[in-house]
Amino acid sequence: MSQTDKINYYKKIGRRIKHAREVADLTQSELGKKLSTPITATAISLYEKGKREVSIKVLTEISKILSVSHQFLMLNEEEKNIPSTEIALLADKDISSQGKKQILDYIEYVKSKSPKVKNGK
Repeated sequence: MSQTDKINYYKKIGRRIKHAREVADLTQSELGKKLSTPITATAISLYEKGKREVSIKVLTEISKILSVSHQFLMLNEEEKNIPSTEIALLADKDISSQGKKQILDYIEYVKSKSPKVKNGK
């Protein structure tokens, strides 16, 4: 991956972190303080601008705090399977972060109990 590709990838992750943080109605400072090893609002800002690489550990924690999957935050252009339910929940400002997590957990539970669907049938 070229340096330009890396920068663009970090920016894409940053935009998704920022969007999910805003949907969760958290400030950069609040998000930073919720991490197991708290970080500053400046560090969150650098992640959101794509100016600092986010470690997998921090990205995983951020995804849990914001009730989105780390795959959603890391998604690159080759991957196209963003669950539509996750996108809809992320955009819904009337559901709390905990409510969103409960809904996604329930969807995963139903999927685990349902027979596999083939070709949309």
